[in-house]
Amino acid sequence: MGSFERYRSLAAPLPAQTWAWNMVGAGVENIGRGGKPELEPVPTPGSDQLLVRVDAVGMCFSDVKLIKQGGQHPKLHNRDLSVNPTRLGHEVAMTVVQVGTALQERFHPAQRLVLQPDIYDAQGRLVYTPVNTNISNALGIESFKWDGRDQMRNRLPIGVYYCHLEVIERSTGHKETTVQPLVIKSILK
Repeated sequence: MGSFERYRSLAAPLPAQTWAWNMVGAGVENIGRGGKPELEPVPTPGSDQLLVRVDAVGMCFSDVKLIKQGGQHPKLHNRDLSVNPTRLGHEVAMTVVQVGTALQERFHPAQRLVLQPDIYDAQGRLVYTPVNTNISNALGIESFKWDGRDQMRNRLPIGVYYCHLEVIERSTGHKETTVQPLVIKSILK
């Protein structure tokens, strides 16, 4: 089996770490620390999580603005990227690597998907889109955790929020849209 076929089949062993091109400031010269990717641990999925390999990342004008503006980008609100870096891209083509036990009826390893998540409040207002967060990395395997903050990085109040997730099966084009409730039970730190 050739290396590309091995990659697609998931026959290669899962690494303990993966390379990530973190953006640590404004400008192309700040993609990667010292112009180099960083090693990060590969997470183990929980029962209601997927571990995916990111095969391709869509970049749009917000990424061009991020390169130009760095932490001054409207979605990052003066974030110090040298301390809390981000990554370019947020629309992801991916392959499922591992499936948590609670999701095994819906997903399977080697399934190829495309996704774009958004988080809304109970009134239907968009409060967070994980633009330029850790769901995207063309070279590695990622997870996404929402910290209960809006696009302005403000803590959201106790309440019910919804994650609108579009998942598209790449081989058939079948599109599945799901809305999952998310509950903030206490004020986050």
